[in-house]
Amino acid sequence: MESLLFFKKQLDGKCTASPETVDTLIIVIKALGNAGRLSMEPIELLDCGLDSNYRNVTVAVLHSLRTLPRTKEVR
Repeated sequence: MESLLFFKKQLDGKCTASPETVDTLIIVIKALGNAGRLSMEPIELLDCGLDSNYRNVTVAVLHSLRTLPRTKEVR
């Protein structure tokens, strides 16, 4: 669970990135998806991806959400 909190802290509630940090952001999002669970609500991650200034970040969020158990909020 500590690793999930670490990744959540890396996101810091926003998915905005600069050209220098976009790759790191995508790695963090993919790691959350690979973990198979989140330390946040799935809707928070979805909002993060929708607010992103990079399309590949949005795609990474959608791919990560596909691997998670579904809740009513995400359906």
